[in-house]
Amino acid sequence: GACVYIFYLCIVTDPGTIDESNIKNEINRYPYDGILFDSKKDCWTCKLPRPARSKHCSTCNRCVYRFDHHCPWIRNCVGGRNLRLFLAFLGAHAFLCTYGGILIFYILRAIVLDQDLWAKFMRNRSTGHIQPVTTSVVLHWIVHGHAALLGLGFSLLMIGVVLCGFLAYHLWLVYRNTTTNETFKWKDLRREIMYRHKKQQQRAARAKQETEQDKSGANGGGEEDTSAGGAAKQEQEEPLTLQEELNGCVNIYDRGFKANFAEMLFPVCVPPPAPPAAEIAAAKQARNKAKETKKAK
Repeated sequence: GACVYIFYLCIVTDPGTIDESNIKNEINRYPYDGILFDSKKDCWTCKLPRPARSKHCSTCNRCVYRFDHHCPWIRNCVGGRNLRLFLAFLGAHAFLCTYGGILIFYILRAIVLDQDLWAKFMRNRSTGHIQPVTTSVVLHWIVHGHAALLGLGFSLLMIGVVLCGFLAYHLWLVYRNTTTNETFKWKDLRREIMYRHKKQQQRAARAKQETEQDKSGANGGGEEDTSAGGAAKQEQEEPLTLQEELNGCVNIYDRGFKANFAEMLFPVCVPPPAPPAAEIAAAKQARNKAKETKKAK
């Protein structure tokens, strides 16, 4: 009954729809980090300013604050207002499936004991000798006599393990105060940074090779002048290293274990505290320096 009730709540609860009536409050809910979320972007479908950490769901056709993902199991989005219900849904059904699978194996054990199979004897067809029943024979008897019950037990256990994995993953996201949508964004951003640095290294290697070829055919006087000018230019436009740019990818919404879980359990009553200005400034400075370096090249 509790699982059905939680399932119903997940379906009917608003995940955090953003519309004209609450857009001003939602914009002020989270600050823009300048990395994943930019204040200059609007929703192409709703034609409204896009608050930080929000996303337009193409399935539900609405913008959701602190959007995590659209779940087909509950036919609803998972957002800031129903994340706790979704975690309860995963936890309740993971427990129910695991408990049901274990209970079925106890039922099969009781059937074997009731039939007193371990005390029975069998005749070996090859030798004709009488011998006690072995474990393989008992398992063979269970498979042929109670195949449906055995299959149901295995299915429940596998589903329970999968649900436990989903629950652990989403609890880890809450611990880091991030979402599934933001996790993919961070992954794409880091992949883009690594790809850009790889291309920069390839261009630098080609430029170095071309410079060495030019120097081999140039005279000594022009060589000195060019190298001095190149050194001055290099000092002015020193690009960020790969590690420095990756370190600039800071999740400013991670406020610590207690604050993150309080934000998940009480999304309306406990507003998230504003992140320190130093974290936002450091993240923006790293990104701006990377953009300037990219434009200069």
